[in-house]
Amino acid sequence: MMKKWILGALGTVVISLTIAWITGGWNPVQSLKSLFAGGSETAEQYRLANDLARKYYFFSNGNDSWNSPNSMGFPNQFVPQGDFVYDKGTGLTWQRGGSDESLMYAKIEAYLRELNEQKAGGFDDWRLPTLAEAWSLLEHDKNKDGLYIDPLFAPAQTWIWTSTTTGDGYGWFIFFEAGQPVFQNAWNSHAYIRAVRGEVFE
Repeated sequence: MMKKWILGALGTVVISLTIAWITGGWNPVQSLKSLFAGGSETAEQYRLANDLARKYYFFSNGNDSWNSPNSMGFPNQFVPQGDFVYDKGTGLTWQRGGSDESLMYAKIEAYLRELNEQKAGGFDDWRLPTLAEAWSLLEHDKNKDGLYIDPLFAPAQTWIWTSTTTGDGYGWFIFFEAGQPVFQNAWNSHAYIRAVRGEVFE
């Protein structure tokens, strides 16, 4: 009887969170922050996010503690280069698109290896972006596709991996539909890859 009650309660919570997400009433960053704030690594990750927001004026929709939504975002200077986009602001070159589908963590290495073996764009040093690098792409206003990113970039990659993870399996993603970074369990997640190359910006 107790088991049925617990399962029913859990089901109610999941349904409530799903409805709130769809209707825009659930902020994934704030919810995850409250769920995982007890871990020391998690607390350190949030300090990192706060420091980056203040240092680079990064935009994060709906998260006032990260200099937003008042910040206009990082001053990128994008230059289109075929299937790639060069940013004079950071010195980084990005894939205009990225992986065709969202990938689990275990498939990241294979995707990047293939990209480098093919020497995409003439280079073999493609990698995942750091949190700072990926966060620099967030724009203050939505583009025509409803994403907080410059319209030079392809719209399919709505949610991308970063290389900034913790030892306990959590990591940062950039969610272009919501216009904010999200911290969650990396090993059980899937997201698109938008590879980058150039000197690390962090």
